[in-house]
Order: sequence, then structure tokens, then C-alpha cells
Amino acid sequence: MNQSRFSGRLPFVQNLPDGQAMFGQGRLGSWHSRQSVGLCHRSLAPPTRPLASPNLMSTNPHPVSILDLSSGTGHLASILAHLVPPSAADILCTDLPEALPLLRANTTSSTGAARIHVSALPWGETLEHPVDLAVCSDVLYEAHFFDALALTLRRSVKIGGKVVIGYKPRGLSVEEEDGFWLREWVAIWRGGGCV
Repeated sequence: MNQSRFSGRLPFVQNLPDGQAMFGQGRLGSWHSRQSVGLCHRSLAPPTRPLASPNLMSTNPHPVSILDLSSGTGHLASILAHLVPPSAADILCTDLPEALPLLRANTTSSTGAARIHVSALPWGETLEHPVDLAVCSDVLYEAHFFDALALTLRRSVKIGGKVVIGYKPRGLSVEEEDGFWLREWVAIWRGGGCV
């Protein structure tokens, strides 16, 4: 068995032979541990990363709002909850409605400092209140969803906010990848929302 562990009390995912994953304290879900979760974790970890940035944390009088878009099992949100000072962040985990029971079960047991909330948010829809930081892990795998993904992020992140995408190439053509990064993200970048 291959294990991916993070330091201290952080949750872990253990790959099982049948392709399922054990999350934290034995909850099962049909989710594979993705390397991009670790990439997002490393890119957000203090002291030199966006989550620890003075613009997002220390000078902000209100809790930082974080969107974990397409959260899956909530693994990344549980990690992020450990990276913020106490009461310094609200994390909204979103996914399709059918994924919410497992997501709720896993994030309810998180021991991190952030407050974690769970809600449905299909791509193409937007949040009522934009967030300071959006994180996405392993969301770039079907090009026909890119427009909806970009729309959700463009309208759900505050001006001057940050977007972090953990990404592993998965058989997209060069044109599809270039189209996403160059066409879809120019609008977010111009608005000050890309990391």
C-alpha cells in the first residue's frame, strides 16, 4: 500500500488496491489520491506562499474566505484548515450534490483552525459572496468544461484575490491546454486574481 502523509496531525489518503481511497479515519470514497492535492498544499504552505501572505492574513481584519472548488473528499480543505491561524479563515468546500455526503462526513472531523462549510456549486454557477482565495485540485481533465470552470472562478473570486490550481497533465491536446491557460485565464489575470 502506498501512503501519502503530511506532517503533524494533518489527514492522509491511503491508496487501496481497488482504486478507492481511505480518507482520515477510515471513511471510504471512490476518489484517488491526486498528486495535485500535495502540489496545492505545498504552494499554499507558510511562510512564503499566498495563504500566509500579509495581504491575505495578517492585515485582514476579517477572516479570509477560501473556496475549495470541486472538493471531492475534502482532503485539500482539511489540509488548508491546518495552515491558517485560529479563526482566521472560512473554507467553503463545493462539489456536485451527489458528492456532498462524503465531503460533509470527512470535513466534519477536521481538527484544523478554519471553519469548514460544505455546499453544492456546479461549474458555471457562482457564489453569492466572492472569496479571497480559490483553490482547485485536479480539475483540468475535460476541455468541454473549461468555460464553465473559468466562469465560476472569474465570478467567485474577489478583485485582487488569488486562484491556485493544482494540475497534472491528463491527455489533453496542446491546443486544449493552451486554450485554457491562455484564453480562459486572461480575464482572471487582468482582474488581479491569479497566483
